[in-house]
Amino acid sequence: MVDGGSLSHYYGVKLNVSVIYFMDSDFKPNQPPAGQPEEDQPASGGIGGNNTPITPPLPGSTVTTGSDGAIGGPPPQATVGGSGGGRRWLKVLILLIVIALLAVGGWFAYQKWFKKQPATTATSKSKDVALLKIGIDSADFGKLYPDMSVNDYSYSTNAQMFEGLVRYENISKIAPDLASDWKNPDDKTWIFTIKKNVKFHDGHTLAPSDVKYSLDSIMASNSDFAQTFADTISSVDVVGSDQVKITTKDPDPTLLNKLTFLYVIDANLPKGAEPSQAGTGPYFIKPGTAPTDTKVQMVAYNNYHDGQPQTKALEFFGVSDADKMVKDFQAGKYNIVGYASPEQAKSSSAFRFTSTGPDVNYIAFNTVNPSPLQNKLVREAIRYAVNPQAIGAASDSQVTPLSQMVPPSVPGYNPAITPYKQNIDKAKQLLAQAGYPNGLALTLSVSADATKSTNEIVKELKQAGITATVDSHADFDEFINYFSTGKAQLFSVDYTSDTLDGVDIYNTTLPTANYNNQQFTDLLNQANTQVDPAKRLKLLQDAAVIADKDVAVVPLSTQSYLWLMDKNYVIKQDMPSASLPVYFYKVHNP
Repeated sequence: MVDGGSLSHYYGVKLNVSVIYFMDSDFKPNQPPAGQPEEDQPASGGIGGNNTPITPPLPGSTVTTGSDGAIGGPPPQATVGGSGGGRRWLKVLILLIVIALLAVGGWFAYQKWFKKQPATTATSKSKDVALLKIGIDSADFGKLYPDMSVNDYSYSTNAQMFEGLVRYENISKIAPDLASDWKNPDDKTWIFTIKKNVKFHDGHTLAPSDVKYSLDSIMASNSDFAQTFADTISSVDVVGSDQVKITTKDPDPTLLNKLTFLYVIDANLPKGAEPSQAGTGPYFIKPGTAPTDTKVQMVAYNNYHDGQPQTKALEFFGVSDADKMVKDFQAGKYNIVGYASPEQAKSSSAFRFTSTGPDVNYIAFNTVNPSPLQNKLVREAIRYAVNPQAIGAASDSQVTPLSQMVPPSVPGYNPAITPYKQNIDKAKQLLAQAGYPNGLALTLSVSADATKSTNEIVKELKQAGITATVDSHADFDEFINYFSTGKAQLFSVDYTSDTLDGVDIYNTTLPTANYNNQQFTDLLNQANTQVDPAKRLKLLQDAAVIADKDVAVVPLSTQSYLWLMDKNYVIKQDMPSASLPVYFYKVHNP
């Protein structure tokens, strides 16, 4: 566990890697973004070739109709004299009275209809947010494209400007983005239909050729990023005028998850040019500014394909002093700040927003090497000995206890499995049944950053009769290698899946060097190639039951993150990132 936040993606991806995204092959440098007029101009069109609104008649007024039938023409002239002239005049008078009555009824009908209509543009604009200044504790936004850092902060800011074929919504749901739909003719073939009339910030229209060029470039880079998110792609082909076919080497049920990270950007972006000009997202870098590790400024793109952003400008700030950040927020320097500790939140009267990361804190065992941990009763005693809430509180974190290694937001979660509750007496009883009535001693390997939570774990184990000697590792990469290769006896860590997938979580947190159950392994192998979501979910849920019965690991908790807001903004978590995972173009005033 890491104090103060989750240490995501601990396995397989370095924190600073170069990223290549989908690229638009027709970028035109040194041009302002399309759709950004210097001033609003009245639209053309309408009846009569102008924008004068047609107003309903006032109650009691007379509607006149010209000879051509157009509203507003001169009234027809009454015929006086001659045969039947008096009757004609009477008919005209009666007709005018009827028209007046209809006008009155029509006016009230119009008023009734008008009240049922959606909010007007003026009402919509009243909910817009002009600017959000967002302070984030210890954020390092890294460099944007082409050197984006693979961390939660960089991901959350880049997702405001760039987009892929699909994206996340509601934390774990895959939704269309630059692809309007997709299908699987077979287990290794994916055909995506490209959304029509999507504009890059430079004005170019997205085409299937941009997707092919970009994915080909990603695969050719052979970077860590490519090996994580494009490793299963065999080929990319343009199909017709609006489709792209992606063929994988083997069936890959997580391809859509991976494609959420592969953003679409202009292929011809010249070296040194501002990269967000070639994105398709709702924002681009504010002209005249340059993004840094600790500050990124954005403005809205008015031609965004999903509608005009309701928040018109964003400023992200990385703040090194959390206490000062909260004080500055209270002084009005920021509109939103986080992460705030539970204590900071209690002392503030601000509005709050809570985000959740798909991370899992856990304690794991080596059940392969000879030790008391090969005894299931000992492992179960450890599970009864610990209190996830207390361990989280020791790190000043807000957590939700977990019953299994796959959190509820990740496909593969099994709701039938319930969390354990701390029971020290039960833990002691199990140790005695295992042959250790007087307790036992174990070695607990941890990251050096997790001092507070480690101390709490040691204290709780001690209460149950287990003496844990701490083995602390300063180099986190070395620590990962240490426990992954079976060198640790008992270890505690936090993990978030890069691909938000149950198989990835199990393969990473329960390597065969520490846990070996052939039935469990067979289920994971089947799930790894099963593209049918329902069948795959059943395989993963069955695997969760086996791991739970074996007490192969002690799931502790997933962390929640508190954000303080100066207003009660309408805001929603969409992305699986922990660091303010929000599509800000949707954020608006209540």
